[in-house]
Amino acid sequence: MSGALLFAALAAGCAGLEALEAGAPIRAVALPPLLDRPAELTVLHGPTPLDGYSDTISAVLVNFEGQRLELRTGDLRHAPPYRGTMREFLRKAIKPASFRLFEIRGREGRTLGYLLAREFGLDGIFLDADGALIANSMPVKAP
Repeated sequence: MSGALLFAALAAGCAGLEALEAGAPIRAVALPPLLDRPAELTVLHGPTPLDGYSDTISAVLVNFEGQRLELRTGDLRHAPPYRGTMREFLRKAIKPASFRLFEIRGREGRTLGYLLAREFGLDGIFLDADGALIANSMPVKAP
């Protein structure tokens, strides 16, 4: 997928995570300005393939230089972190247009990190009192 098509697909897709309130410390941000910026990426896998996808990737924690977003989760598994860009990750991802970027801010307004989340891939997303991100994979629909 070319860069222009990838931008268009990502801008048009990803209506998930609509339950986040306006003004919350978790907010959707534009992906293109950060797409090629080197970061530490940690892929988060759910316990089963997500509905409509043939893989288990629910989201990716994205920490740029100086950021350290901590994740506390019930059923997500962390892959080992690696250095790369979101563009590199999305080029290999199944249905890259299903991902949307969220900025996670602490109480003092400082950016703790980012979450590249798949539409309908996560459930119960919030920050706890210590500023750690809490998230679980979206439950799979019963057949």
